[in-house]
Amino acid sequence: MGERLEIHRQVVVGGVARWTDAAVAARDKLAEAAARIESLHAAAPWGHDSAGREFERAYMADDGPNVLLRTGADLAEFAVSAGTAVTENIRNSESAAADLGTTRGLEGREKQA
Repeated sequence: MGERLEIHRQVVVGGVARWTDAAVAARDKLAEAAARIESLHAAAPWGHDSAGREFERAYMADDGPNVLLRTGADLAEFAVSAGTAVTENIRNSESAAADLGTTRGLEGREKQA
């Protein structure tokens, strides 16, 4: 085999922490924006005359704005959960490498399984 898995845990942990912080901030900003949009939808600023109703019909066609809001929220949650998934994948990779034989630990020393 001869190949070694090298995982620098401090780098991974630091990167995952920065990713998670950014994803949480983006999720929170998106939630604020979505609440504002939902508030505007409820206020129906387009009016209730015939032109306003026509605008609303076109604007809300296929539930487009609400689909966008839900999809954005789902993507934001996915981004937040990615940090946990990366951490779990690293742990699984370390375990698999240990089961297969030689790995290189954080200190750079070879370990024999």
